[in-house]
Amino acid sequence: METVKIGTIEEIREQARELLSSGAVDHFIGYEASEDLLHVAPSFVRNEQEVDTLAWNLFCINNLATYLKRYRTEKIGLIVKGCDSRSLIELLKLNQIKRENLHIVGVPCAGILDPQKVAAVCDPATITEVREEGDMIIIERGTRGPPIEQPKDNLVFDKCLTCAYPTPLVYDTLIGNPIRPRRGASSTPHYDDVEHLEMMPATERLAFWNEQLNKCIRCYACKNVCPMCFCTECLWEKRDPQWVTKYKNPRDIFTFHMIRAYHMVGRCTGCLECERVCPMDIPLGTIFRKIQKDGLELFDYQPGVSMETMPPLSTYDEGDQAHEDLLR
Repeated sequence: METVKIGTIEEIREQARELLSSGAVDHFIGYEASEDLLHVAPSFVRNEQEVDTLAWNLFCINNLATYLKRYRTEKIGLIVKGCDSRSLIELLKLNQIKRENLHIVGVPCAGILDPQKVAAVCDPATITEVREEGDMIIIERGTRGPPIEQPKDNLVFDKCLTCAYPTPLVYDTLIGNPIRPRRGASSTPHYDDVEHLEMMPATERLAFWNEQLNKCIRCYACKNVCPMCFCTECLWEKRDPQWVTKYKNPRDIFTFHMIRAYHMVGRCTGCLECERVCPMDIPLGTIFRKIQKDGLELFDYQPGVSMETMPPLSTYDEGDQAHEDLLR
């Protein structure tokens, strides 16, 4: 299913073919189509013969930067969207990847379609094609009925509506022309959801999060999909010492999510992959947006927007001790 401007996918494939044939990379990480038209899967291309399996369409949501931790010592070609490039910047600054081992193929992105929103307006089993025409999305249904037209803004992921960086911030090759942010998108984030919770009494906030986190089944999908969870030995999998049990109990579940949140201070770029893959629909993004908000207010730091500014917990300045709020 081709749902982008003619030439884009061919340019991506040609770039991958050139990198693999020249030996510039050992693997190329991109996307491939699946039988389900509303989803794609990560693709790990190892040779020129596999290049034609690569795809690029309106459903390429996965943040591929998360797979780099598997290939720390190899030369990798990688497709990144604007939001993905922010994760990549933090991984580079934290020395989790060697820049010389990467060839970054940036693809400007005007928004990725949310399969759940598409399924809400059309039975997925009837869809034969999804394409973009101007600001509209056309959903073809073949003999099952006339095409369905919807404004693109009605069908993209919510995070795409406020994305301030639709063009990758770091790349070696850019496929396509840079894209301006949507009207209303700002490089200074808004935290309405977090502020709403902050205004609640502490007892109500605790009750809210107990209700949400008690739904957790400890599948660890959020941890596994996160590009910034890169420890070679995870705290939650240690047996000696064992910090938490493997049982599904409220205390250990709460501990897991809160400690993981603190590990993301200065790291989380808001890709929201954790929330997307959560099978229990827990609003995990709100937890990490709280961490981002505090980092911005205390340290004037936004993760993933600059290669020059170091994460606050990776640096020390004598003036830091003046932040009395940190000791409360």
